[in-house]
This record gives sequence, structure tokens and C-alpha cells, in this order.
Amino acid sequence: MDEARWQALSQHLAELFEMDPARHAAYLARIAADDTTMATDLARLLEAEAREGLIDEGMAGAAPAILSELTGGSAAAATSGHERRVGPYRLVECVGRGGMGEIWRGERDGDFTQIVAVKLIRPLLDSPHLRERFARERRILARLEHPGIARLFDGGVTDDGIPWYAMEFVRGQDIVQHVQHKQPGLRERVELMLQVCDAVAYAQAQLVVHRDIKPSNLMMDEAGRVRVLDFGIAHLLDDSLEARLTGTSMRLYSPSYAAPEQIRGQRVGTATDVFSLGAVLYELITGQPPYPARSAAPDRLLATLDEETAPRPSRALRASTGTSSISLRGLDADLDTIVATALQPEAARRYVGAAQLADDLRRWLDGHPIAARPDTTGYRVARFVARHRVAVASAAAILLALMVGLGVALWQTRIAREQAERSEQTFSFVMSLINQMTPARTGTDMTVNALLHEGLKRIDEELPDAPDIRAFLRGDFAKALSGLGEYEAALPHQERAVREIDTLPASARRDDSMAATLVNLALTYRQLARLEDAETAARRALALLERLPGDDHRLHAIRARSILANIATRRNRTDEAIALHERVLADRSTLPNVGPADLAVDYNNLAAAHLTADRHVDAERRYRELDALLLSDPSTPPSRRVYALTGLAWALYGQARHDEAIELIDVAQELGARTLNREHPVVVNGNVLRARIALAQGADNEADALFAAAIPKLSPLYRGAAELYWGMGLMRQGREADALAQLDAAVKHLTDDSAQALLANTAHAALRSRTEPQALDEARQSLARFVDSAQTQIDEYPRAMLLLADALAHHGGHAEAQALRREAADAFARIFGPEHPDTRAAMAMP
Repeated sequence: MDEARWQALSQHLAELFEMDPARHAAYLARIAADDTTMATDLARLLEAEAREGLIDEGMAGAAPAILSELTGGSAAAATSGHERRVGPYRLVECVGRGGMGEIWRGERDGDFTQIVAVKLIRPLLDSPHLRERFARERRILARLEHPGIARLFDGGVTDDGIPWYAMEFVRGQDIVQHVQHKQPGLRERVELMLQVCDAVAYAQAQLVVHRDIKPSNLMMDEAGRVRVLDFGIAHLLDDSLEARLTGTSMRLYSPSYAAPEQIRGQRVGTATDVFSLGAVLYELITGQPPYPARSAAPDRLLATLDEETAPRPSRALRASTGTSSISLRGLDADLDTIVATALQPEAARRYVGAAQLADDLRRWLDGHPIAARPDTTGYRVARFVARHRVAVASAAAILLALMVGLGVALWQTRIAREQAERSEQTFSFVMSLINQMTPARTGTDMTVNALLHEGLKRIDEELPDAPDIRAFLRGDFAKALSGLGEYEAALPHQERAVREIDTLPASARRDDSMAATLVNLALTYRQLARLEDAETAARRALALLERLPGDDHRLHAIRARSILANIATRRNRTDEAIALHERVLADRSTLPNVGPADLAVDYNNLAAAHLTADRHVDAERRYRELDALLLSDPSTPPSRRVYALTGLAWALYGQARHDEAIELIDVAQELGARTLNREHPVVVNGNVLRARIALAQGADNEADALFAAAIPKLSPLYRGAAELYWGMGLMRQGREADALAQLDAAVKHLTDDSAQALLANTAHAALRSRTEPQALDEARQSLARFVDSAQTQIDEYPRAMLLLADALAHHGGHAEAQALRREAADAFARIFGPEHPDTRAAMAMP
């Protein structure tokens, strides 16, 4: 028998010895489906054990007996006597068999009496590597002193070379048997699990991973406490020997409770124990293990791992036939999410360790918000793509991009429970679209944008009897299209989605879904510089959200307030903008699992509000705080720094620190090209900053080239500002026709009452007044509107004064022009300080 088959046989035998004999037949049937010879051998060994007491004849003699049984010999003839003592202990009774050895009740006699549990390694599993591992086990256990962990008393090696150790003897049932017998309530079961988590967390703090947490290793003692047993295959995170052992030693685990990475033979860590803890908790709640259909055959087990998703106790209880006394009424969504988080197939998506799982269980017991979050649509679809890479092919990326956009309708857990049929229709539509648009059918790789357009075309014809799904999907597809920069194409679909939701019957209309659709519509309006429409949509969304009960709506409320804050910033309602941004930041900080990456946008918006208000020193401080926040968390996407560095560069530009600004924009654009793309608006915006600096330094040709390349790539919201400043630069150069063309475009794009819009109108009228004297009054009126709108504390106001002064001087109004220039110089001094180049230039004017 080769080593690999020997190891597989021993693993199965260890599992069979531990389980109730009534389950042997089902276990062997699962093995026989893949390997009939293995199943036959195991059945013979079980029969021999029952007939002859094969293992009970003694550890030293068991191996030849087993080999003899497998080769057809006589077990009785091959079996020899066994040593009834180990060290100072007399072996009284075999009380259990585990993956590595047997557990005996031992008694110490002589100078004092002591009852212990003695563990012996199985000769069946004996090897130099396992002997070394057994020796390590004793060293590990000696380090663990916790009331929830069985204590180590002694250890050694028998005369026959069998390693052993003696540990505290725990009388009682395992944790699952205890729950089945006592039938405690849900809170009591969670409290029992907390005892286990605390013990495992202590061990993990000592850099010890258990790796075999299962009910039979969690015993209830006579005092009603849970005790964790058998750290026999624990993996010391700081033990360099383990790295050498892993490649050659057997994989010892219990399939029903083992984490996927453990089954695959990959690196294990604290999250591996979390998975096993989650599996036990799942069984305590539902009465069955989370993966009862896992194959006992290693090859088949490995082949099915990719199909597994995190199970939820609520689903098992719905399908329950009486395996648990817990009802759905006692199981809420938070506990469901805690268990599912612990059982995530990917270790990175679980709790980091047992302490974090325990923290969330305590939050649940105390009625506080938990840290874990439910699976997102994007994650579930990513799992689907991972399982079907070949079939999905290049459409996988399209599917992911698409489904990340489906953040509203019917995919949320709560809604899916209420409308399972609708959820199935939604998924079927999306998958039908993907299947029809794969390269195998179309002959080409379809872009994400093209796929979204195709989906919007098909919604009406493929979902004729589902108006609610049509409305929600239309809004979500359009949201994704807007997110890809196709604002004008997305807008009519988003507007139609709002109208369709409005016309749904009351039973199908959902305020939270309508609010989310309105928020997405407001974002598109804002990108198209339709700020009044954006504000109306955002305020309507916020009004809906503020009257909804519970916390599910908080994220959309945060997004609505953020839009309103950005609009207030854009319209230079500075105090309102900063107050709203601070409220958004405070609200988001209370959400579970919020990290630096989640708060980055809010910090960025708050800094931008200071920047718009020409508080450049405050803006610089905020942007530097933001960058430090991002750098503090290595998991933060590096693309977030592009925004922070670009904003910081603009703050430095506002202080006339041009060289520093250029250095920063170099870094920001290089990072943006790698993590976003060269055409991304924030990367392109860096070239607008370069152009503005070139104008300030008199490099007109460089500025022209930068503006000309950047402007076509900007959204209307930012394009108008770039056209305005390019037009003003062309005016300064005396290129009036070119300047007028840019200012015409700026006026068309800046249609609100922001300071930039007022400056664009003043510049446009002042330039036209050179050939149209009546336009001089338009320029006066535009300047007066600055005062009416209370936007005189920012630099656009003195720039508008200088433009009107030039127009007045052109028509002979030198005295009025001189007074305006003095007033502009004073305004620049208040905003930028007396040494700023713009202040000095204004003071130097006649």
C-alpha cells in the first residue's frame, strides 16, 4: 500500500471512529461513489474492530493487525499484547479516538492520585514527521493556560516509541450533544459559543491555531463550562519548523468543519479557526453541520469547494424538519450575517480571528449594530464568475461591472426574502443578457458600455409582465452607464425609471428603492451641471429616507446629503456646504466596518468645500489629513490617493506654490494612470491645473495645448470652468475671437448661479462690449449679481471687477475703472494675502 493511500485510509478511519456507528453506512456510501476499494477496506476494518476489539488490543500491536486484516490474514494472530502503563499513569479505559491518536482515561497512583486523559499516537499514523508534530503539541499545550482550555500535566514517549501526553480529564458531553439534550434558547447557545471563542482567541493571541475545532473537541464539564480539547494538530504561526513539515505531513482535519484553504492544503491562519467556529455555531442553531453534503472522498471534496457559498442558518431553519428547536422568530438578520461571515469561503472575507467573531456575537447579544455586513451583489456575482470562468470568458469583467451597479432592487437580502420570484427573474434576465453577449455568440468582446445599452433595449421586451423589475433594472443599468461617464445617455433612462416607480401600485412601490433611484438621478444631473434639478432630486430622496424606519436607508441618506453638500459648495454656500459635509462624515463614521477608504470621499469633499471657498491653507491641511488617512490603511485602494493628491495640488496652486503643485500633480497623474486610466476625469483635471499654472507663468502656448487636449474629455460640470479660464487667458493675449469662442462655450456649460457662472457671464459681456457697447450693462449686471448672491469673499468676484474695469476703460470710464481696480486689489489681499501674485498684479494697475 503506497503512502498516499495509507494516509487517505487513516484519515477516513479516524473520522469513522469518532462518529456515531449509525452514520457509518452513509459515510461509506459516499466514499464508495468515488472509490469502492477504499470503502470495502474501511468496512472490513470496522467489522474487525467490532469483532476482535482491534484497536483496543493496544496501540503497539494495532498496525500489523490492520495490515493483516487488509491482506486477508488473521487479526487475532497478528495482535500482540499492549503496554497498560505510560509514564506514571495506568491506562484504564479508552474513551475516544481522534485524528492522530486515542484518548484513554488514565490514573496516577503512588504519592498521590490523579485522573487524567492520556493521548497516544496511532501506530497507523506513525511517522517521523508525526512524532515531531506530537512533540510540538506538548510544547504548545504547555503554553496555554486558560480556564476554557484543558490543561497539560505531563508527556513523554513509551518504551515502544509511542509519544503520549497526559492532560486534564473532562467529564461530560460535547457541546452539540449538550444542546440537543438541554434544548437551551438561542441566546444561551450563543453564550456557549462565546466561551469557545474566548478560549480560541486566547490561543490565537499566543500564536496558536487549533485547526481541528469540532463538537467532539468542545466538551461541557461538570460545572457547565465549555472546555476546548485537542490542540494536537495546532499550527504555530511563529514556528519555522512548521513550514518544513507542511509539505510532507498529512492534512489532518474534519471535513464537515474544515475551512476551504485547509482542505486545499493552503496556508492556514486565525481565520481558519473562525470558519470552524462558524460551522459549530451553525450546527448549534440549526441542528446540522453547514455542509452536510460534503464528500468524504478527498478528490471529490476538493472538486466541489468552488461551488460552496456561505450558508445562512435562516435558510436551513426554513427547510428544517425538526432538527432544531430554534424558530425563525428568534433568529434575526444580524445573527444570520454573523454566521455567514464566519463561513465565507474566502478567508479574507471572514472575521480576522476568534476575538473579532466574539465581539460581534457580544454586539448581537447587547442589541448593538454588528460589524459584519451582508454579501453584496458584486461579491455573489464574482463567486459565480469564479465558478464559471470558461463559460463566462471575457464577459466576466462585463458581468462584474454591471452587477456592481445593481445596488438597489431585489438583490438585498430582505427584499429577496419577500420577493424570491422577482429576484430569480432579475438574475435570469441578467444572465440571459450575458450568455447572449459572450464572444462565442457575437464574435467579438463586447464592452461594458455596449452591454449596458443592449440591456436597456431588452428590458421592455423581455420583462413585459414585471413593471417593478423593469423600473428598478432600468434605473440600475442607467446608474452603471452614468458611472462609466455616459451621463447624457443615462439621463433619459433614469428619468423614466423615476416616472415608472411613481406609477407602480402602492403594494409594489418602495420608498427606499425610489429614494435610491432619485439619488442616482441627482448624481447624473450634477455631472451635467444641472444643479437645480440635482438639488430637487436629492431633496426629494432625502425626504423619503428621513421618514423610513430602521437603519437600512442610512447609506442612501448619506449619499443624498453629500450631493446637496457638493451643490452648496458649487454655489458657494460655504457655511451650508461645510456643515453638510461634516454631517455626512459623522453619519458615515457610525456605519459598521467603515475604514479609511470609506471615509476618503467625505474627507475629500470637505477639503474641496474649503478649496472652493478660497480657504487654501485650510484646504491644504484637510487634504494632507486625507492623504495620511489613506496611507494609514494598506488595504485602501491606491486610486483614492489620486483624488487627495490632486486636491492638494490645487490648494498649493491657490497659494501660488506652483512648483510644489506641479510636483504633486506629476505623482497624482502617474498613480492615476496606473490605478484608474489616463482618460479618467480626475487624471485629466490634473492637466487643467497644469494649464492654469502655465497661464500664471506666461507660458501661453503650453497652456493652449493643455486646455485643448483636456477640455473634450471633461464632463460638463468641469468643462465650463476650464473653458472660462482658457477664454480669460486668450483675452489677456489679445486673441479676442478665440477668447469669445471659449467664453461662449463656458456660458453654455455654466448655467447655474455659481461664482464661476457669474464670472463667465461678466467676461463674455465685457469682451462683447468692445464691439457691442450695450453689452457693458450686461457686465455691470453680472457683477451686481455677485453681491446679491453673497459670493464676494472668493476670488471670482475681484476677477470679474477687473474684467469690467477693462471694459469701462475701453469706453473711456477711467475713473470708475480705477476705483474698481483698487477694490479688486483689496479683495485679492483679503483672500490671498498681500504677497500673492494676483494681489500684486492688481495693485500694480493704474
